[in-house]
Amino acid sequence: MIGKMGWKAGGLLLALFAATPPVLAECDWRDDFVGRGLNGFGYALVAHTDSNGASLYVGGGFTQPASRVARWDGNAWHALGAGLSDEVYALAFYDDGGGAKLYAGGRFNTSTGAPGNHVARWDGSNWQPLGAGTDGPVYALTVHNDGSGSQLYVGGRFVQAGGQTVNRLARWNGSTWSGVGGGLTCESTIAFCEVRAMRPMLHNGSQRLYVGGFFTEAGGVDLSLSGSQYLNYGHIARWTGSAWNGVNGGVNLTVRAVTAFGETPDTSPLRIGGLFGSSLNPLFLVGRDLFLQWVNLRDGLNGFGVYAMEVIDPGNGPALYAAGNISSAPSTNPNIPNLTLRNITRWNGTNWERLGSGSLNGVNNEVYALAEFDDGSGRALYATGAFLNSGSLQSLRIGKFQCTEGSLFVNGFEASG
Repeated sequence: MIGKMGWKAGGLLLALFAATPPVLAECDWRDDFVGRGLNGFGYALVAHTDSNGASLYVGGGFTQPASRVARWDGNAWHALGAGLSDEVYALAFYDDGGGAKLYAGGRFNTSTGAPGNHVARWDGSNWQPLGAGTDGPVYALTVHNDGSGSQLYVGGRFVQAGGQTVNRLARWNGSTWSGVGGGLTCESTIAFCEVRAMRPMLHNGSQRLYVGGFFTEAGGVDLSLSGSQYLNYGHIARWTGSAWNGVNGGVNLTVRAVTAFGETPDTSPLRIGGLFGSSLNPLFLVGRDLFLQWVNLRDGLNGFGVYAMEVIDPGNGPALYAAGNISSAPSTNPNIPNLTLRNITRWNGTNWERLGSGSLNGVNNEVYALAEFDDGSGRALYATGAFLNSGSLQSLRIGKFQCTEGSLFVNGFEASG
């Protein structure tokens, strides 16, 4: 979801690539955004279909092609009114009973000329506030029903929402704010806490909300294991609808991406990415929950961090994609070099793979958000961030990766276990 790096991690948490895969011409970066990119960083993506047709919405720090939020219809950009006055870090569609509307969260507030404080709703004609909003930036938005009805969950680096103390996580039901089990907090020695990512998913056959970020307690529950070596662990928690649970003792640094892959009633679908380097076991920027322990996806990834993870079908079948500041997938075989990557990679169920060919695979700078969108030419992966090139193309801060019909890639799904 969002983007600026402030921490350096010891190694990325995604996987060993055992051998360089074949590069197939049918799967590559497309030229849709050459000469039509963004003039500032992109931090958020969401696809939606309504009376405007199928559209991809982008949020960020740009002022062109629109002010911080723009809609792409597959051929051209469209502004959403006058836009917003400061950076947008999160986007989501939520229906409070009057039809699905676009919600934006970020750094904007009324002092910078925005209609609301850090979160606002687009009604199709105007931006509207959500009551008093929050007293700090919003980094994550998602829609979840924990048994009390479908609501918009809002996470970030704030203490209050709607004038009440909620501690970095709140719910909006269309008219009022409420807290979520006491929210997320940190040890008193830690200068800040924040929520960076949220995702509803199955856990033992029931829908639960997983929340990632930088925090060590949830609703007063210590998320780490006992022992001084696990001091300040946590950063991932599960909301059941009535209580908070830790997840395997957590990890040692910020979780920036939370997603579900391979949802079944008896297998945990949870996958996380971030800046962390260890849990009970060494983890390198990505991990998989096996209910009782964390395991790497192969041997992790090298780089500063994973900022986005999504299951996307770019035309050759669904697979797990990870992006951020990624330099390689490490090899434990001395006869096989590390797989060089440029900030984005695909998990084929066994190994990490490049997106694109040779030294120009991937993109040339950090990626902050991923989404799947079909502009009429077929499904594709879209990425936004700080990059200026996707593959060999000059594609300013937004890019499209697509596989045409007839691609030979296989194994789109990871085997469950």
